[in-house]
Amino acid sequence: MKIHDRQRLGLVLFSNLLLWVIALSAICWGTGHVFAMDEPSVESDSTRRVHLSSRAVEDAWEEFHSSAIGGTLASPMIQTQIEQQLHEARGLLMKARKAKRKGDYNSVLSITDRVIHLSQTIVASSRERKP
Repeated sequence: MKIHDRQRLGLVLFSNLLLWVIALSAICWGTGHVFAMDEPSVESDSTRRVHLSSRAVEDAWEEFHSSAIGGTLASPMIQTQIEQQLHEARGLLMKARKAKRKGDYNSVLSITDRVIHLSQTIVASSRERKP
């Protein structure tokens, strides 16, 4: 075997090795990128749910406040009940924000569902008129 042939063989082997390293790097980067993309979607969904819950509580407060100022709430008992529900919704909203910061998506999901349900109940109760 001539020196020229050994150099050519070494170059071919080095090229193949380099090609495999590049291919393996691309595969590792691609799978890492796919797994990394899954996490932000959970994070963004948590953020979106907390924002929607916050907006629902604000809307419920505005509806209640409008009815209370207008004197159209069905009864003082309903007013007291709504005030307690608003307090509970705000406390739950704080818990949802803490769960989001901790990365506890399941807690965010269950808490925000409860907040939205409470907010809907508050709006419905606020729209009940005096007999």
